[in-house]
Amino acid sequence: MPTANDTKRISLGGVLTDAHDLQPLNRDWMGRWEGASEVAVRPRSADEVSRVLAHCNARRLAVVPQGGNTGLVGGSIPVHDEVVLSLSKMDRVLAFDDEHNGGDEQQQ
Repeated sequence: MPTANDTKRISLGGVLTDAHDLQPLNRDWMGRWEGASEVAVRPRSADEVSRVLAHCNARRLAVVPQGGNTGLVGGSIPVHDEVVLSLSKMDRVLAFDDEHNGGDEQQQ
């Protein structure tokens, strides 16, 4: 499990280690499943996501990605002590590609 010092180097978007702050990320929105992660990172860009994943991969840390945490089967809830990769800070669409029917979220 990464320490708070390890995770502070991961992302400029924010690191959560306080149990109160982690509670919504460790529990699904229906209150059916609950995880036990001790750390969550909230990157603000695709580059930061890449750096978080590289950091975790180099240390063989399990990661569970979380978008809106609105799934119905608990797939975004950490089962053990995975690092939660919360995408909640990636909330801007910087461009929209009409030709391909898609957005270019958070690319800089």
